[in-house]
Amino acid sequence: MGHILIKTLEIVGSVAVFVYGMRVLSEGLQKIAGSRLQAVLNGMTRNRCFAVLTGFLVTGVIQSSSATTIMVVTFVNAGLLTLVQAIGVIMGANIGTTVTGWIVSVVGFHFHIAGISFPLLAVAFPLMLCREQGRKDIAQVLIGFGLLLMGLQFLKDAVPDIRGNPEMLDFLAGRSGMFWLLHYILFVSVGAGLTILMQSSSATMAVTITLAYRGAIDFPSAAAMVLGENIGTTIKANLVAIGARPNARRAARVHTVFNLAGVLWMTVLFCPWFRPVLFEFLDAIVPGPLAVPGASVAAGPYLPENLPMHISMFHTLFNTVNTLVFIGFVPHLAAFVSRLIPAGPEEEAQGYRLQFFDSTGPDTARANLLTASKEMVSMAAIARDMLGRLVDRVTNGTDPKEGPIAKALQAREELTDTMQEQITHVLAQCAERRLDEGAADEVAVMIRIVNVLEEFADHCYKLALLLDRAYARKRPFEAEAAAHIGEYAREIQAFACRYLERVGRDLSPEDQREAKRLCAGTDALEARFVKAARRRIQSGGNIKGELLVVDILRHFEQIASCTLELCRDMATPA
Repeated sequence: MGHILIKTLEIVGSVAVFVYGMRVLSEGLQKIAGSRLQAVLNGMTRNRCFAVLTGFLVTGVIQSSSATTIMVVTFVNAGLLTLVQAIGVIMGANIGTTVTGWIVSVVGFHFHIAGISFPLLAVAFPLMLCREQGRKDIAQVLIGFGLLLMGLQFLKDAVPDIRGNPEMLDFLAGRSGMFWLLHYILFVSVGAGLTILMQSSSATMAVTITLAYRGAIDFPSAAAMVLGENIGTTIKANLVAIGARPNARRAARVHTVFNLAGVLWMTVLFCPWFRPVLFEFLDAIVPGPLAVPGASVAAGPYLPENLPMHISMFHTLFNTVNTLVFIGFVPHLAAFVSRLIPAGPEEEAQGYRLQFFDSTGPDTARANLLTASKEMVSMAAIARDMLGRLVDRVTNGTDPKEGPIAKALQAREELTDTMQEQITHVLAQCAERRLDEGAADEVAVMIRIVNVLEEFADHCYKLALLLDRAYARKRPFEAEAAAHIGEYAREIQAFACRYLERVGRDLSPEDQREAKRLCAGTDALEARFVKAARRRIQSGGNIKGELLVVDILRHFEQIASCTLELCRDMATPA
């Protein structure tokens, strides 16, 4: 009993090293790729074939289909990607995730792992001590790959060779003699369950290959487990999409529907009539025979040294064919999941709530960073609308039917307060994750921009209160004062809207200089109009009215100052 417990702990510990190495590798690759992966995903709007290729390449680079799927869900949540486009990327990610299986099969079972992993760690060590962040990221990739291989070696050593154990062979023989459909369902369920438990289809794939290599399971059982892993790997995207907008939840759900549909049609090929044909075809395209000479490919016994390559080829072949089968039905898949997850009318009636992924890790941190950026742009649009309403009131005067302008803007000002609080909260969470240096700088800049936008909205609301106080009188301003306020308001609007529309993008040094020049022009105009107000006071004008004019001009000037500060924060990184 104690021996079994120790052996079980060795296997679990080996899987833990493998999973941790895979996570470190994926994080390092994501840091090296940076926001370029998001740019690639955001730009793939041509057609569904290009979307599939994009999903394959991105997943192949970062070695994590979950990270790719989470990024896709984020783009859909932010409205930057349609559900149809997202389905294509998810299909490609399914193919891209098979790369890990090939790494395990080729490197882990055909080379001396210690001869690879330790040199990788040795090269990574001096890079890890460097100050340059890029070299540290490369060190992280090497360390992650080294730990992945080391965990695989530990797993191979921990799983006993069961071919010499008659009792275990009798147990497996009993399972192999089950009715084919029950056998298929059992091992698909085992593969799905292990993947959900480990939160990594790559780790389950490594365990499956190792078990088959050691003789614990036969090839049909391993193939069925691989199919189950495709179902289990969808759980992470569904978990992080909880609470997101309907389309984001649909993008996560379609991953499950797509993989589950593939497992269902594969059931036909696993029946006793078609399984020999399937496995013989697989054996024909993979170097090295699957079964021992004279044995059946469908029933074994199998050659252990050739099992890993055949399992990896089965994984790749299934995901590729499944994509080819369903790529023509992408709109139908989108319509199906839309019926599964309808948009409830109550969602529109709820107050503002930033939809983000309350999870850990760099993949969800980058996803939340994108969501916060999109909301920051929306916040700028609200500020622009508030200023437009103010200028319209100043230019066209007041209409008794419209009511106080401050009342109209109060809800928007309160909305910007809430947005600032929630966006800053999400950005603070992102800052706590292991982001690359560029993303960390981006978080700091976005927090400053959100604070400036909130201050901008505050000045608009305070200005609305002043205008309501002024228009409560029958003759709020002298003709000259009204003309000056109108002219200055239009200048401020032209200046502020020019840059509010560019929130979320970087400003070049030329843009920065132009912003300073325009702001200086508004300052000069404000000084001239304030001087004119003082002159009217000295000439016997209405003191309260003219002081109100000065207050209005100065609040407009503070809006211009906020705009200039915004431009500084939007400067192109050096």
